[in-house]
Amino acid sequence: MVAVSRFVEFSVTAQTFATGASTDSPAQGTYGFSRGTGLSGADTFTITKDSNDQLQVNINGVGPETITLTSGTDLDPRFVARDIEFRLHEANSADAFKFAQCKWRNGNWGISPKGPNSENSFIIYTGQLGSNGGANDVNVSAGGNDARATLGFDTVNEQAGADFAGGYTGTVTVSGNYGGQFDDQYMIQISDHETVFDATANGSPTYSASNVTTGGLYTNSTDTTYTITIDTTNGSTMGAGNDNVPQMTWTSSPVSDSSASPIELLYPDHFYDVGTNGLRVKFADAVFGNNDQFDVVCSGATTANNDPDGGAKYIFDSYHGDSSKALGIGATTTQQTGTQVGSRGVTVAFEDTGTLDAANSDIFFITCRGPQPLTEPVTQLNFGNVTVSTNSPVKAVWFEIIGGAVSMSTVKFSLQSDGTFQHHDQGDNDTEFRFGTAGAGNSAPGSGPTSNSQEEFPVDSSGQGRILATDIDSDTPPNYLFATKQDLAVVSSADNAESIGNFQGGLVSDFIWLAIKLGANETGANSNINYRMFFDFS
Repeated sequence: MVAVSRFVEFSVTAQTFATGASTDSPAQGTYGFSRGTGLSGADTFTITKDSNDQLQVNINGVGPETITLTSGTDLDPRFVARDIEFRLHEANSADAFKFAQCKWRNGNWGISPKGPNSENSFIIYTGQLGSNGGANDVNVSAGGNDARATLGFDTVNEQAGADFAGGYTGTVTVSGNYGGQFDDQYMIQISDHETVFDATANGSPTYSASNVTTGGLYTNSTDTTYTITIDTTNGSTMGAGNDNVPQMTWTSSPVSDSSASPIELLYPDHFYDVGTNGLRVKFADAVFGNNDQFDVVCSGATTANNDPDGGAKYIFDSYHGDSSKALGIGATTTQQTGTQVGSRGVTVAFEDTGTLDAANSDIFFITCRGPQPLTEPVTQLNFGNVTVSTNSPVKAVWFEIIGGAVSMSTVKFSLQSDGTFQHHDQGDNDTEFRFGTAGAGNSAPGSGPTSNSQEEFPVDSSGQGRILATDIDSDTPPNYLFATKQDLAVVSSADNAESIGNFQGGLVSDFIWLAIKLGANETGANSNINYRMFFDFS
């Protein structure tokens, strides 16, 4: 199969958001959702323009709005989910749509018993928390060029959000400027300790337990151990498509949260839900052995001090795995001033009213929205009129595979040729081609490996992108970019090109920022160059 790829352009000053938007109280309550339950094993999707490329969506009583999806053959579901998110954000500026998110859940396509984990499905979440009298839900209805049957929304499981069920009576304040590449959802749990531990080998599995990453926040009060079992009857490696990949089941004790209904492991480095109490796992790309088993211990949250101002503690996790556990920072003490949630600039503060207690299931949520695309796809970048000896405006893009592959690796970028420029690498006040990169694959280092400044899309105090040509005019990057190059070279092979991060082995590159410094001797008009992307895929 041929990988279908494209560049997507973003405004350099695109805005990002972090919010506790809720119809209850900020950061309190749960999301409403609509989950399409009509799929039967599909793991690629064909969207045909003007035929089955539209969904009609109503969220929390706002709408219905008709969104038109990107067309293509054998589209990857992770791309389709991201595309739905972007279209929802464009459709309406109300919080219900502005912060709505869509996720792809990889399950076992409807084999009985059906449950919260057992079906491949797209799930659209409301942009706000809380119940709103039962109205904070998502409805996907019939419209023109109906895509519901294609995407499984011809039958649905809909659920309205719920108001806060915990015991805290104060106000939660979400602050900071989100520097993430993608939309994300953070969950904050009041607890003195991490509630999910690392996986360990049960017996002598072929697949190393060190390749298993655990995540999520465990929400049951009783300690329990999950045992995950791998079945390689259909395949021993991920990425081969449904019916051809390993499957997992699990048991748990003493809490009864087992599932004998197999879930296919379609993708490496992709989180899968285990049970209904919050545990998630992902697997690095390696060969499994049949009946490989791994144990994960989960421990109920506890609270020794209930004071919201300097006494209670919290842990956090996000859909994309930006967690206190992954950062290795442990539980953070709650404060009336903002303290860290994740590594990308978001903070949370707790009013000194009432108490915070794990026993009361005090759990909070933060919704984050990454930058929106400007042009998709983009085949050329116009840097505008540039005066000699000055820098052009900066352009920002990412590269993505939208179909025909399940993973991408060894992503690199370079100049393919000088095009019609005459004074690049000529030793005469040369024209230079600036380059910078950062993203979810290789975030900016910020002030350290546990800091809250490891941005993927660097933003200013207004949450707007802030990269200038002077940020990428040196081979030494500022701490809010991962790498820069003063002058890209023309190369003929990937060996000499600039490395670009790739999020969790997925299908999206990190951001690439580009500018041109026009040499003093450059003449002519409408000059052009060719950029080149190298990548491996499977």
